[in-house]
Amino acid sequence: MKNVAKFLAGWLVVGATLMLLECRQSPPEPGSLTVDSWVDTTAGTIGDVFTVRVRIRHLAGDRIEVERPENTSSYTLRAFSVSPVQGDSVRIQYSLSVWDTGEIHLPAVRLKILGPDSTELEQVASDSLPVRIQSILAQVDDPALRPPKEPVPLSRQVPWRLILSLLSMGLLLAGMIWTWRKRQQPVPVGRQTYRPKLPPDKVAFRKLGEAEEWLQKDVREFYIRLSFLLREYLENSFFYKTLEMTGTEIRRIAPVLPIPADTLDPVLDILERADGIKYARQIPRYEEGKRDLERATRFVRETIPLWKVDVPTV
Repeated sequence: MKNVAKFLAGWLVVGATLMLLECRQSPPEPGSLTVDSWVDTTAGTIGDVFTVRVRIRHLAGDRIEVERPENTSSYTLRAFSVSPVQGDSVRIQYSLSVWDTGEIHLPAVRLKILGPDSTELEQVASDSLPVRIQSILAQVDDPALRPPKEPVPLSRQVPWRLILSLLSMGLLLAGMIWTWRKRQQPVPVGRQTYRPKLPPDKVAFRKLGEAEEWLQKDVREFYIRLSFLLREYLENSFFYKTLEMTGTEIRRIAPVLPIPADTLDPVLDILERADGIKYARQIPRYEEGKRDLERATRFVRETIPLWKVDVPTV
């Protein structure tokens, strides 16, 4: 019994040792390369997108270059990305759309292994993974072409927004035009001919030439006009408001007038006499009117040099 027990114990030790050796994972040798690839699905229809993932492990410090798959009539590359090195692996992911039916082999990724001095050490490729592509019509009970649908009539929409916008703009423009036309129009000023004003002596002599007719018609009217003529001459030549004064008031300001007294006194008498005749305090006489007309004419002639600078004094 003791021998049997020893025999069984020996076999148990050997078995345990073998199991430990089997379970232990020894690290790959330096410089080894492992490429794994898989696809998200192995079946689909035309136009489906298949995503392929490739993992490269244990580069052992070597650099790699990855070549992108090229498009063919059976598939089109949609996306391609290479993740940065993470520890001892590089991950590649790309997506393809398949345009053919049957069994299609997805393109592999070619890798170039480069040494530290960028010399090419070897070339490897991932597995070309097969997928099964079915036609869309295979899933339809009746694969025959269906008749085209009749066109759907579209209701014609009225562009109310555009119409209202144009109408508002038109009303606004019409209002602006109406307001502009209703504005107060300036009254056109007619052409006026401005004639130079005659000097006071010319005006006085012109009226004195008509005074004889006044005297012949009405002596009272003659004195009224002669009084206005003399006061107008004094105001326009010596710039005193004599038109608003009576003969007595003009006599009060006589000292400030630049006229000699012997020249001005006869005129002051005429003005006071005219005021009396105007208010019916005196009765006019023709002979006296004749003498007053001569005195007024002499007064205008003698006072011209006193205010008109361009006339030399005689």
